[in-house]
Amino acid sequence: MFKLKNIVMSVGLGVLSLSLVLGAGYYKGSLHENGALNLSLPQQNTAKVKPVTVDLSGQGFFKKVFQPGLIQVSTHGIVNNGKKDYTLQFELTDDSLPVKWNVKDAAWDEENNVLARPLKPGEKIGVEVLFDVPKELQSNPSIYKAELKVPDYNTKEQLGNVPINIVNSKMKNNSNNDSSGKDCCGN
Repeated sequence: MFKLKNIVMSVGLGVLSLSLVLGAGYYKGSLHENGALNLSLPQQNTAKVKPVTVDLSGQGFFKKVFQPGLIQVSTHGIVNNGKKDYTLQFELTDDSLPVKWNVKDAAWDEENNVLARPLKPGEKIGVEVLFDVPKELQSNPSIYKAELKVPDYNTKEQLGNVPINIVNSKMKNNSNNDSSGKDCCGN
């Protein structure tokens, strides 16, 4: 009887563990509302910069339930491809959403959004921007439109910029209202 109880508990714990692993993988796979970018500084041709567009309609079930308004835009790397050191500052042209900057560097000055040490030629840094979209804005077709600007903190030289857009494409075709006051069937 004792062996049977141990076997049942072992199988139960195994199934629970497997469920947790699969659930965590499904949750991570459902996070389609993330944006990513690469940025080489100084930018040579800002006309060719591809905007980062994050679409809330790509959210999976778990993301909608647990973190529906938390939007992440991260860099695969901001690289100094120049020939001199740069002290990077990060700015957004629109401050209408609450934002948290996540930079894993001991020299990060959170108050001024500055990497308070020079980024040497060839050196790379990762930056993550977390936007908190309020529930009342999540059903808008266009939620946020700004540029991430990266000037040199000391010289104010503009080193790079990337447009960032947060949208909800499911909401684009949901306006069945017209100015005539009639419903969809002509009544």
